[in-house]
Amino acid sequence: MNIFKATADFEQWLAKRLPIVRQDVALKHALMAQNPFSFFRATFYRWLQHWPEVCPKLAKAPAVLGVGDLHIENFGTWRDTEGRLIWGVNDLDEAFPGAYTLDLVRLAASAYLAIDSGYGDDYSAAQEVEYVNGPADSPMGKLRAANGHPEPFKVRLWCIGNEMYGFWQVGHMMANQYSEKHNRIVRAMKKVDPTIKVTSCGATPGELSMMTQENKQFIPNFWWPPFPNDLPYKFESQNDYDYWMLKNGADYIDNISEHTYAYPELSFDQKKQLFVDLHDPLETQARRMTNRMGMMFDSWEIYKEKLPGGRVVGHGTAGGRDSRGG
Repeated sequence: MNIFKATADFEQWLAKRLPIVRQDVALKHALMAQNPFSFFRATFYRWLQHWPEVCPKLAKAPAVLGVGDLHIENFGTWRDTEGRLIWGVNDLDEAFPGAYTLDLVRLAASAYLAIDSGYGDDYSAAQEVEYVNGPADSPMGKLRAANGHPEPFKVRLWCIGNEMYGFWQVGHMMANQYSEKHNRIVRAMKKVDPTIKVTSCGATPGELSMMTQENKQFIPNFWWPPFPNDLPYKFESQNDYDYWMLKNGADYIDNISEHTYAYPELSFDQKKQLFVDLHDPLETQARRMTNRMGMMFDSWEIYKEKLPGGRVVGHGTAGGRDSRGG
């Protein structure tokens, strides 16, 4: 069965169970055609068709009520009605009885390797790439073979650290310093395997402003550094991680991961330097764009103007509300 018939069959099945808005279906098809990420996000039904063929033994495992479309981004934290941080599975719209192994395989397939760019170094990063992708006769390849896997894993996409712009991260340093360390790590990794692609951590001033205010206002901690009272941060400042990463290391970046966190029910009052609840009804909240998000969307155009020659490199994004779901 090809993808066209598979999609038609799925939509016919779906239409028997809930009302279908044809304009939305047409929009979905257009988005699916734009890039592989959107296509795979929209075709979970195709995975279910192939699952028994690709993993026949695993598909026969005992059935449980599973998440179904389980992946790394379906775990995260959010605040409950009392303001407490809650952690767990945050996306259950494909929950259905099935082999328990289905969730495990989906989860494993969604993960990718992240290099420690905090306390880690370029030598260790190169060793890790050699262990995963190097030939069996290389020093780390021999270790991999001794551990039962002589053939390289051929991992092509790697992440360099995670949220290294954050003061809460071990090994955190100022943006201009971190960009230099990042470049050394990527250079060492690609010397071992030039075919790999890396995703680097970035943050606009708007994003760091939001996370600073979040910790200042909602998650006070004795160990936090002193917080400023003049948010949002300025472009090209030490709190503009995107600027320094692109200015000092555009040649060492294949993708930039932008983590976008949001409080849809709140808006940042710059004069008060506080998140305030506007007590808007839900439909107004859904239509309103927060101050921070407006700055986020403006940022890319500003970077194109600021960087030498207006150079723009390819960039990726951490989708939706990232670890808070969505």
